[in-house]
Amino acid sequence: MNSEEVNRAANAIAAAEAELQELPLRDRTRRIQSVIAAQTTLVGTAVSMMTEIQSNSTLFITNLPIETTHDALETLFRQFPGYCDVRLVPGREGIAFIDFDNEAGAASAKDALNGFKISATNAISVSFAKK
Repeated sequence: MNSEEVNRAANAIAAAEAELQELPLRDRTRRIQSVIAAQTTLVGTAVSMMTEIQSNSTLFITNLPIETTHDALETLFRQFPGYCDVRLVPGREGIAFIDFDNEAGAASAKDALNGFKISATNAISVSFAKK
């Protein structure tokens, strides 16, 4: 074996050792990533549960076009069971409240219409109104 072969072998051994040392780190990185994913899932579940707890029979609608009318919103929301009324807020363009006689109807409308494109440039945001 000449010195060049010895150097190549030493370099190969060093590279293999470096790879072996990285393996546990990669595994830890994967484990850390899975823990982060699990935490993200738990946070999302907690937020969903909080939203469910805070549900009520009134919806808060935002990102409405300025030209939105009472009749247009009534047409959109009256298809859901328990619909009662639309309340546009005078002096506050772009928002409205929708009243239902029960939480289930409000939740159904929220789930179906959140993100609904009411115009070419406006996707409405539907959430439960704060009590």
